[in-house]
Amino acid sequence: MSKLFKTAGLIALITILSKFFGFARDIFIANQYGATLVSDAYFYAYQIPALALILLGGLNGPFHTATVAVFSKLLPENTTNPEEKIQKILNHFITTAGCFFFLLSILIFFFSENIIKLIASGATEELISLAAIQLKIMSPIILIGGIIGIFYGIANVCKEFVITSFSPTITSLFIIAGLFLFSG
Repeated sequence: MSKLFKTAGLIALITILSKFFGFARDIFIANQYGATLVSDAYFYAYQIPALALILLGGLNGPFHTATVAVFSKLLPENTTNPEEKIQKILNHFITTAGCFFFLLSILIFFFSENIIKLIASGATEELISLAAIQLKIMSPIILIGGIIGIFYGIANVCKEFVITSFSPTITSLFIIAGLFLFSG
C-alpha cells in the first residue's frame, strides 16, 4: 500500500510540474511574440495539434484507453517478452492507427487554410495565411499524438506510469528551448 501512495504522490507531483511548465511555456511564447499577428497565428494553428495530443495521445484518450483495455487482458503479469501473437496484434494496431493518422495529417497539411478559416472566422487574410503555414508545420503532431496514446497504454499495462506523466513537461521544455534557439 505504501508503494501505491508513493507512486500516486510522484505522479501527482509530476503532473503539477507539468502544469507549471505548460504555464511557463505560454509565458515564454507571450514574452517572445507579445500580442502580435505571429502569436495569434500560433495560437490558432496550435488548436488542432493540441486537441490531437489531448484526445489521442493523452492519458485516458481513446487510443490509450483502447490499448489498456485490450492488452491488459492479453499480456500476462510481469512479462517483458510478449508472445509472438500478442506482438503481431500490437504491431497491427500501431500500423493501422499510424496509417490512419498519417492520412489525417496529410489532409490537415493540404487543407490547413480551410481549417484555419473555420477556426479563425473573421480573421485577416494575413493571419489566416500565417496560421495555415504554422498548422502545416505542426500537422505531424496528429500522427505522433495517436501513436503516443498507444505507447502510453502499453507503458501503463506494463505498470510504467512515471514516464508517461513526464511527457507534457518534456514537450513544454522543447517548445521553450525552440523559442530560445530559433527566435530572432
